Amino acid sequence: MSDKSLRRLATRRAQAIKAMFVDDYKIPPDRVFVLDSQIAGEQGGPRVLFSTELN
Repeated sequence: MSDKSLRRLATRRAQAIKAMFVDDYKIPPDRVFVLDSQIAGEQGGPRVLFSTELN
């Protein structure tokens, strides 16, 4: 899979998670941000990493 495809996939996943936070947990959309994805190379197979921060 190309880097461009991986970035698109990461963005779609992040947007889906944001929608879940907004729709299911009623977090205001202006409090949830989707940031640029980073590709770190092969590190033991496919996986998804994300972090959250509450203020």
